[in-house]
Amino acid sequence: MSNNSAEFLLEVGCEELPAGFVAPALKELSSLIEKNLNDSRLSYEKVATYGTCRRLIVSVQNVQKRQEDSTKVQKGPSLKAAYKEDGSPAPALIGFCKSNGVDVNSVEKRDDYIWIEKNIPGRETKDILAELIPNILSKLYFPKTMRWANWKMKFARPIRWIIAVLDEEVIPFEVCGIKSGSSSRGHRHLSKACFEAKNLDSLLSSLRANCVEPDASIRREKIINESNSLLDSDESIKIDKGLLEENTYLVENVLPILGSIGSEYMSLPGEIIQDTLAKHAKFFSIINKDGFTVPKFISIANSGDVDTIREGNEKLINARLNDAKFFYDKESNVKIDSFLDKTEGVLFQKELGTMKQVASRLSNICSFFADKLDLDKDIAAKCGLYSKADLSTELVAELPDLQGIIGSIYLAREGYHKSVCCAVRNHYKLESVLKNKDEYSEILFVANLIDRLTGFLAIGKLPSGSSDPFGLRRAINYLIIIAGNKSKCSEYYYDAFQFAMDLYENQGLTIKQDDLFKSISHLFIQRYGVLTGIDDNREILFSQDNHDKLDVRLLNAALEDLSPSEVLNVGLVRNRIQAAIDIEFNEAYYPLARSATRVFNLIKAAKNKEFTLPNVEGGYKLPEIFDEVVGVLESDPSLQNALKLTACIEKYLDNTMVLSEDESERNRNLAVLVVLHRYLNTLVNFSFIPLEEAREVVVV
Repeated sequence: MSNNSAEFLLEVGCEELPAGFVAPALKELSSLIEKNLNDSRLSYEKVATYGTCRRLIVSVQNVQKRQEDSTKVQKGPSLKAAYKEDGSPAPALIGFCKSNGVDVNSVEKRDDYIWIEKNIPGRETKDILAELIPNILSKLYFPKTMRWANWKMKFARPIRWIIAVLDEEVIPFEVCGIKSGSSSRGHRHLSKACFEAKNLDSLLSSLRANCVEPDASIRREKIINESNSLLDSDESIKIDKGLLEENTYLVENVLPILGSIGSEYMSLPGEIIQDTLAKHAKFFSIINKDGFTVPKFISIANSGDVDTIREGNEKLINARLNDAKFFYDKESNVKIDSFLDKTEGVLFQKELGTMKQVASRLSNICSFFADKLDLDKDIAAKCGLYSKADLSTELVAELPDLQGIIGSIYLAREGYHKSVCCAVRNHYKLESVLKNKDEYSEILFVANLIDRLTGFLAIGKLPSGSSDPFGLRRAINYLIIIAGNKSKCSEYYYDAFQFAMDLYENQGLTIKQDDLFKSISHLFIQRYGVLTGIDDNREILFSQDNHDKLDVRLLNAALEDLSPSEVLNVGLVRNRIQAAIDIEFNEAYYPLARSATRVFNLIKAAKNKEFTLPNVEGGYKLPEIFDEVVGVLESDPSLQNALKLTACIEKYLDNTMVLSEDESERNRNLAVLVVLHRYLNTLVNFSFIPLEEAREVVVV
């Protein structure tokens, strides 16, 4: 570390934060600090974050100790206002120079105005951070916040201490009555002493000496490894990423405790045991090498007497399992059709009907897809019909996260086809559908999304701003992702939406189908824009490495003027987006873009001169020079084939006065351009591609 740079360390200590708040808060805190350092013209290197339920830690290495001096060019009053008639400085100039600390004689006269070059001395980083950090902490977002004492600032939990040091010197400021310092605290129960820490290394080592592991990745590994060390060699904890992450941020000190499950509950399906452990108690279930649940569980404690904690945990979990077993046994002899009938009393939405009506619609939509994909329509219909039956069960009321899974278990118990059981189990979770690659699961998943979108959009429940209570944007995302996973269902999205509209109309809902398709198309276009900007999902729409250069203009080039049926054709949109990228960033396609621009410019010029474009709906025979290329394009409308149009277009335009004075000749020429425009527009809307190298202004 040089003499001109230093380490900045921030620790915000507070009451226990909810586990789900910590990681997002650390990410945002780090981002805000980096942004403010950049805005303050302060260089820095590595940024590291650490956190537990009681502390948020950010360390920034090699922060510049002092801002560089800077120069600011500033515009002043006009020359007319700056000087009197005799040439002496007017009050406007005198006041301007005084407020900026410059001499009247040092100003520059340029472009009829006064200009000054003002030297701004750099400030000490310590002083800058003393202003920035309180502001950053006040802006930190949490899903839920609180106030305490008489302080106006909101935070997730009351702040109890703050370390803020630069180059091992305290940065002085105060937040909610807490003065910054260099003193931290260890584990709430295992360490009572406070300790000094003026750099990251000393803070981390002191925390570990005081029974706190500040590194979430280490706590995560400890949970897995130390838990498995308590088990037999053929056993392991069942890793659920969400549960693991929650436990990681629930504790500062990892203390795994092995507990046992009463043998009388092991007759329950494994999913019921696992969900009861995870949702009711945040415990890990144990599986053997064959994947079956064994009568043990692991809880992660922060501290305490192991035997006392184990005894309490076993009482808790066995009581919860007793409730689950009661409902499971009670429903063991009830037929799935009986549960289906009971869904008549479960309201989906006032205007959209009951869950039984939802099931009926899903059954029909699944049959529609089965017919298109040449699948068994009876199996598909049952997938939809029984998909919501378990919503009337008492077991789902007790364990809501098992929707679909309970239905699958009950269907399997009655001997229904495995594809029906699999589809009902998976139709709530995109990950399960993508992983299992089961066609019936896919069509039920898609049918469920299409039914929901059609219904809620039909009654005007469009997403607005950040509000999307019915998850309609997410539903569109899923449809696009499914299509990007080479789903055959996606070829029939438009027809499926129309079929769903008919089903709602048969139910008595009034739908203006054209308006509804506009709403659906608008949402699809929005989500295409989002998915092209999300790294994890870009492969859904792209096949090349240059997709990071996509901007809104290229997206417009792909989506502008498309009909609703084309917008819902994800494969078509994907190809058009890829074409827009290729045309802009691949020099091989510059000639095509140049020729296309000539066509578009000429059509635009004709419209500007108020010439009527010919109607070529009935078909139009292009000149012979286009015959061979057009035949290839009609069979395979690819960019590579369209490139062959370039020479034909250039030859035709170079030898044709398109906007001839002779009306009949002009109409013939414009008819050629209209047809060419149509062929080109099937690839991409060239008018939105900002390719200056390929563009020539055509003077008509």
